[in-house]
Amino acid sequence: MNNSNSLKLINENSMVQTLALNEVITTETEEHLLDKEILDILGDDPTCTAIYGLDIHKELASRLQHVSTSGLTKETRKELQQRYPLPANATLLGGPAINPEIKAALPETLANRDKAIETKQKLLASAISCIASASSQILDSQDKNTELLKKLMDANKLLCDIQHSDSITRRMFSTSVLKYKNR
Repeated sequence: MNNSNSLKLINENSMVQTLALNEVITTETEEHLLDKEILDILGDDPTCTAIYGLDIHKELASRLQHVSTSGLTKETRKELQQRYPLPANATLLGGPAINPEIKAALPETLANRDKAIETKQKLLASAISCIASASSQILDSQDKNTELLKKLMDANKLLCDIQHSDSITRRMFSTSVLKYKNR
């Protein structure tokens, strides 16, 4: 076989084997399937730790993964924040403002860290507002899509929990400096 539709393989004995591209090479290993009792004794397979959910639409996955790995441009980030401001009746969704007295007492490194977390909290607040707006549209519509509403609420609960966690972190950094200075 000497055409472009062939593949040359070198086996363990350094012998060249030529195969057509449509041929399949299979190697069989003699592994016995273990019964459930033996598998229970062995325990969970430590190499199988990742649990994934259902696939999302490939076009959506591509775009979300790009943003996750590359981030948004400053312009896009600003535009999205302006498009989804905090709801007037839910202003606590945003991150807390740090007291000017405490801010003045923070060393520069902690002040910069606090500013970075505060910026992240503002983005989270816009994301929460966006999802809350979509949830409100469902609640206001005649056709209440409860499955979609549940997913949106779950997403917002997770985002609000991140917001809360970041607020606790900011508070911990700020109070640790004040406690140290008051010694």
